[in-house]
Amino acid sequence: MSFPVAIVVNSFVSRGRVGGRGQTFALERLGIEPWFVPTVVLPFHPGHGTATRVETADADFAGVVDDLIARGLEGVSTLLTGYLGSTAQMPHLLRLIEAVRKANPDVTICCDPVIGDANGLYVNEALALSILENLVPAADILTPNRFELSWLTGHPVTTNTQILEAVAALQAPGVLVTSAHAMMRGNMANLLVSGSRAWLAEASAIDHPPHGTGDLMAALFAGGIAHGMELDAALSRATAAVHDVLAFTGPGAEEIALVAGQDRLTGPRVPVSLRTLAMVRA
Repeated sequence: MSFPVAIVVNSFVSRGRVGGRGQTFALERLGIEPWFVPTVVLPFHPGHGTATRVETADADFAGVVDDLIARGLEGVSTLLTGYLGSTAQMPHLLRLIEAVRKANPDVTICCDPVIGDANGLYVNEALALSILENLVPAADILTPNRFELSWLTGHPVTTNTQILEAVAALQAPGVLVTSAHAMMRGNMANLLVSGSRAWLAEASAIDHPPHGTGDLMAALFAGGIAHGMELDAALSRATAAVHDVLAFTGPGAEEIALVAGQDRLTGPRVPVSLRTLAMVRA
């Protein structure tokens, strides 16, 4: 039996389920074979305290990309990018994207532009600009949070209308904005725009969620697309699964309980409100 293959280019943590560790586990539970290319190695999320950072050396990162290309990329249906270690990794990542597209023109390139959050940039500006100039144009789907969308476009995002205006300025084929504005009090929301269509998915909010929800949402949404789900269905299913795992984890936890709550990745038990939004013309 063959399974869809997804290449995950992201950080690796020894402890916890953020970055690529969370994404590869979620993809495996969805029946997708992940190939993991680590950009940095960390003992745990830096938000938990001072953490040793082992950046994948440029030559080593390039070598991993070269070897994957040489071995063959047939069967790769998804390439998912996340946290990058340096601008020096960018040309090699772009080579990998180009090679994957050549091997499978129907591949989905899903880019999570991991550059910051409400507290500001947490990568250097040169890397953030490189993501804007190189990865954004190469992606089929972008999954920024509100801060990242605002930084990439220079647009305010204090309302969903402003989010739609920012997305229109970005001119990407598909954009999934995590941490969008819920229309119902007490909810969390994700907003997806694809072409002339836009949807808002809402579920009950969880207070003080742990790190890694953006990574998980990107992986589950990309996984749904890999299995042939329609965009709105993939959005609804991923939103439900993220909420369900967070509800199982509980408020204030240090880590997402992915292993203990893994059944909720494939069989979420919570309702999601899904509505169509009126698009904003660029």
